Amino acid sequence: MTATRFAAFFVVLLSVSPPSLSHAEGRDPVNVRQSVSASRMRTLQTCLSIYRDEHGHSAPNLALAVSDLYPSPIEDYLHDAWGRAFAYYYAGDTDVIISLGKDGLPDAAARADEGENTDLVMVGGNWAKLPAHIASF
Repeated sequence: MTATRFAAFFVVLLSVSPPSLSHAEGRDPVNVRQSVSASRMRTLQTCLSIYRDEHGHSAPNLALAVSDLYPSPIEDYLHDAWGRAFAYYYAGDTDVIISLGKDGLPDAAARADEGENTDLVMVGGNWAKLPAHIASF
């Protein structure tokens, strides 16, 4: 294991403690599932970045990116906090990860609501859509 891979593995290992759905984390209990989903998406993005660095291309699916670091993927990280698989696709070197929120439906383009039905969208490691009440970490 190279020093870079070891350092990256350590960062991912620290980020994969099982996310809690309790509001003991100091978050609004109504929106805690959005926070958990956002945390999982950030961990997935780290796994995707490590995969790309080591293989020279994007992972064809999230399970492969996670299993490249772990002998068996941590299933919770492949699903949002409502139990649905994250949507994932890539174009060139840009990865896109999406959670469709509590309702499981894509948001309307002009939607101003930031409740639990709001989609979470990460493009290339940056938040394209993240409700304001979730800390951008």
